[in-house]
Amino acid sequence: MTVMDINQEIVRFCREYLRQETQATIRPSEFRVLGLICSGVNVPMELATQMNVSRPMIAGIINALVSAGHAVRVPSPDDGRSVWVLPTNQGRAVYRQTADQVKDRIHKVIDRIGQKKFDAFMTQIRQISQILAE
Repeated sequence: MTVMDINQEIVRFCREYLRQETQATIRPSEFRVLGLICSGVNVPMELATQMNVSRPMIAGIINALVSAGHAVRVPSPDDGRSVWVLPTNQGRAVYRQTADQVKDRIHKVIDRIGQKKFDAFMTQIRQISQILAE
C-alpha cells in the first residue's frame, strides 16, 4: 500500500464520518462541548483543556451554543467575576438526540464487522493518535 493509498483511505473515512456527523443539528465540536457541559464540566478553561483547544476556540464554540439556545452563561458561584456554562433544556434534548444518532451509526458498524473487530479498530486508532501526538 502506497502513501497515497493510505492517505486516500484516511481522508475517505474522515469525510464519511464528518458527512454523517453533519446530519446532526450541531457541529461535531459543539456536540462535544455540549456533552461536557451536560456531564458537569462547566468552566470555560476546563472545557478548553478537555477539548485540547485554545481559549478563543472554546469561546467561539460556547458563543455558538448560547446563540442557538443550547447553553447559557451564569456567574460562577465561587467567583462572580468568572462564568459557568450550563446546558439549557433544549441543549440537553439536542445532545440526547445527536448522541442517539451517533450510537445508531456505531451499532450499524458493529453489526456489520462485529464487536471484536470494532474494539480492535478503536484500540488501534487510540494508539496511532498517541504516536502522532508525540
